[in-house]
Amino acid sequence: MLIYFTNNSPKEINNYPIEQKGKKIKLIVDNILAEIKFPKPKIILDKLFLKYYFYDVTFQDFHNENFLGELLKKNVINKKDLNKIVEFKKVFDIT
Repeated sequence: MLIYFTNNSPKEINNYPIEQKGKKIKLIVDNILAEIKFPKPKIILDKLFLKYYFYDVTFQDFHNENFLGELLKKNVINKKDLNKIVEFKKVFDIT
């Protein structure tokens, strides 16, 4: 807003000396911002929530092709990671 008013000075400050225009523009912008009716923080915070999921991955999960497919599909892992997991599964074969 400061840049806008600096480039497009209101008529009321055209006669101000250059040294005072910046202060007057800042005062005008501050007054405009003070008139804005922002919602109360409680209203905003009441609508805010966090959602998280926790999953403990086990060796058995690496044998589940659906699980590995989901990780790949959701970009949690890439093809290179998937190949390393498959190699890892062969070393520690868990049934």
